[in-house]
Amino acid sequence: IVVHPPWISTDAEISISILPQMAFGTGGHESTRLSIMALEERVTAGCRCLDIGTGSGILAIAAVLLGAGSVLAVDTDQQAIDNARENVTRNLLGRVQPELRHATVESMQEFGFDLIVANIQSSTLAPILPEARDRLAEDGAVIFSGLLAREERDFCHSVEETGMVVEAIR
Repeated sequence: IVVHPPWISTDAEISISILPQMAFGTGGHESTRLSIMALEERVTAGCRCLDIGTGSGILAIAAVLLGAGSVLAVDTDQQAIDNARENVTRNLLGRVQPELRHATVESMQEFGFDLIVANIQSSTLAPILPEARDRLAEDGAVIFSGLLAREERDFCHSVEETGMVVEAIR
């Protein structure tokens, strides 16, 4: 998967064109790259995905391009949702469209996601861990990214306190 600005072309098998905006990711950050790598390993054909804190929509777009059957992408920032909508239109014309929603995880009514991805700071992630766990399918998985190395032990402890299991750390 190659993430690039619209003015640069690529012959990559999977290409995501992102117009750089003021407050939203362009795919260059390590946590985004790690999230995409994890999505490549975890997305299965037809799975239901939830992207928490979608920002520019990169991870929601990647999930669709990797074969997810449905993707719900939420963010608490309306500008992020507007930006994600532009990027979805640019990248997924004629494909499954993620549902983009200005919402919190707590306000969602959907459950049973096969895969949840959240690339946001630990201070935002930690309080919503129980909500994320509750929205997982019985055999679902979560990809958390955006954490600092020094936060690893405490965050892993918080994840395990919610009843989830830490399977891998990168």
